[in-house]
Amino acid sequence: MRQSHMQHQREIDRASDIELDMERIEQDMREILLVGREFKLRYHPSGFLYPRTTVYDRDDVVDMMIELDADTHNRAVMMTRTDPIEAAKILTQLMARAVEQIIGLAKTREAAEYMMEDDRSKAA
Repeated sequence: MRQSHMQHQREIDRASDIELDMERIEQDMREILLVGREFKLRYHPSGFLYPRTTVYDRDDVVDMMIELDADTHNRAVMMTRTDPIEAAKILTQLMARAVEQIIGLAKTREAAEYMMEDDRSKAA
């Protein structure tokens, strides 16, 4: 059975809306995690009856920093007394990498789809 042009256009529009929501979620996560606050990501995994919420916080960022490059992290921490400016630069760069890694692993597509469905159900 062939889709009508309108159905096809609706699917394209929905995919576009999901991509925009994903970008917004990623930007919000980036801004919030880089200042050390917690970010709650709510999504509805397929096969589950209820939505789930994953909370990302500064502990996740520090853990990811260590996982990405423990030697650089430890060296920068030890440098804070002797060369605090360079240590801050190193830690800031490593933190940005860690936040990007967390965002890459987060279920942002599922969260965007959940937001869209939640908005529709509230509008109905």
